[in-house]
Amino acid sequence: MSYVSASDLKNIWKEKRSDQYQAYDELRLKQLESVFEKLFTEPLSHELKQQLADLKLSAYESGDFLVVSESRAPYSGHGVYIIRKKSASSILLQAPHSLYDLGTGSIAIKLMYENNIKALAINTTHRRNGDMAHKSNTAFSLFSRVFAQNHQQARVIQLHGFNPDGRQQTRQVDVILSNGTILNYHPLLEQSRCIKKTTGLHSRVYPAEISVLGGTRNRIRKILSRLEGSRFEHIELSFRTRQLLQRSKKTRRLFSRCIF
Repeated sequence: MSYVSASDLKNIWKEKRSDQYQAYDELRLKQLESVFEKLFTEPLSHELKQQLADLKLSAYESGDFLVVSESRAPYSGHGVYIIRKKSASSILLQAPHSLYDLGTGSIAIKLMYENNIKALAINTTHRRNGDMAHKSNTAFSLFSRVFAQNHQQARVIQLHGFNPDGRQQTRQVDVILSNGTILNYHPLLEQSRCIKKTTGLHSRVYPAEISVLGGTRNRIRKILSRLEGSRFEHIELSFRTRQLLQRSKKTRRLFSRCIF
């Protein structure tokens, strides 16, 4: 590929999916942390490619994108990671339940491609095998921590999905925003007002306007809470909203203006 497209990114993500999760041991995790650090601070050298290969990972550059994923089958569910090399953004977008919260992976890829987002992380195994939003010591959590350590005022934004008919509170709700804590966070209220005004979607903010689906047990949020200046944002999307964001570029553009 001379230049990776959104369709190419989606195909890579689909290709690397696995029906299992095999955790890294402590030594491999230390090696992986070092490799992720270098991906944000050094050119993609032959030596770095070899270090990735030792972890059964591969990386290639296409245009402004650096794509990292498992190198050979059988895959172990460690995810796909994309870095926009020249971007000055401090945003990491994530879809940690893409095979369960259907549509979130495709939406994340489109949002990454259409906006100046620095990095993207998408899981590649079902959450019942390895839950990347709640599991410690994973490639997903390491990438999040290393990203935040290398970007001032880092924002890690996760996309999730929910069934609005599952709870009384969520009926007629399309979007739920939170920062993963029980504390009110004013910027989310501004984002929510923007979403309602520009897209017509029914948005709520946890805990100010709704008391469920706040992401308070999220492992990535807990990691970021120990890193000064980092922000965690948790976005729940109803199935109807996910369908709309997948098919409507206009809605994605309006949504992006509010969130990013």
